[in-house]
Amino acid sequence: MVERESSAERVTLDRVVGVAGRLFAERGYRATTLDDVADALSLKKASLYHYIDTKQSLLQAIYDQILGRIAEQVLPLAELDLPADERLRRMVASHIDFVTAERSLLSVVFQEEYELPEKMKDIISHTKRRYEDGFETVIRQGQEQGVLRAGSARLKVLALLGMCNWMHTWYDPARYDRREIAGEFVQLLERGWLASDAPSRPAWPRPDSVDSALADSFSLLERIRDNTAALTSELSFAKERLEEGVMRSQNGDSR
Repeated sequence: MVERESSAERVTLDRVVGVAGRLFAERGYRATTLDDVADALSLKKASLYHYIDTKQSLLQAIYDQILGRIAEQVLPLAELDLPADERLRRMVASHIDFVTAERSLLSVVFQEEYELPEKMKDIISHTKRRYEDGFETVIRQGQEQGVLRAGSARLKVLALLGMCNWMHTWYDPARYDRREIAGEFVQLLERGWLASDAPSRPAWPRPDSVDSALADSFSLLERIRDNTAALTSELSFAKERLEEGVMRSQNGDSR
């Protein structure tokens, strides 16, 4: 028992957050108790309350820490005195470094947000948007400078962060080198997946048959027909009621 309590002196909030994040990632937030966290830290549960008061506050601390740290690591790169494309390249590589290093905590961030209270969800949403805005600003600057392709900067940010963030589900340091991943991802984002001598084709996926090409048009036409039939029926009913009313009025029927 003395051994458990002596470790309390070495415990910090950062360590509590790290251990809890690992347990939440392995077992799930709901399946993990504060007793589990205390045991993993070799603490009494009562001592754990020195750092956090509830499991939900511990989850909030994970979000605060991870989102703050990734912003501190990546967003300063947006302010470097470099061309926009080089700043964006470095931001993507730094984001990937962070995801690979903190995949346990990030898996909690990506999967357990619904467990937060609504007020905290709003704060997290704004924090994420500020982070995304850093990328979006650099992309817009690159577009204005003519070094990045025109189009929706917002969609480009969502695409590149979505691709990078999903790494937490499959990244294995024993199989993949994070520097190689960063290189491949940046190359894909910058050049696309076609070889330089591949024939040029439209940007949008092409249908594989005439039927599939016209499917949406036929579906729309069918909905228009259904709506027209329903409207015709309603108008016919209204016409009959109006005619009955006119007939009663002409016959002096006051009913």
